[in-house]
Amino acid sequence: MKIDELRKKLKIYGTLDNEDRLNILVTLYSNPDISFSDLARTVKIDKPLLAYHIGLLRHVGLIESKYERSSKKMTKYRLSGQALKILKELRIAKKGKLLRKTAKLGSKAIS
Repeated sequence: MKIDELRKKLKIYGTLDNEDRLNILVTLYSNPDISFSDLARTVKIDKPLLAYHIGLLRHVGLIESKYERSSKKMTKYRLSGQALKILKELRIAKKGKLLRKTAKLGSKAIS
């Protein structure tokens, strides 16, 4: 593995060293194209804090957003291909399904 690839991967794993961000990823895995408000309700964190976490996850390339305008303006979020790969590496997801231990995600679920 080249040094640049290693740095990038370490930056991603550093970003995931937070229970809220892991919960966001697991929620996006289960609910692709979820709106910001629905995501905030699902992960049960305040919207300003969610915006902060989404910004960090977008910065490292783990989530993507899509702006839609139908009856109302809405941004929807989904995992990137890189995020799916990382979830599989962490053994949080396998063959398109979440593993049972992620139902109550926390530091014990990863170990």
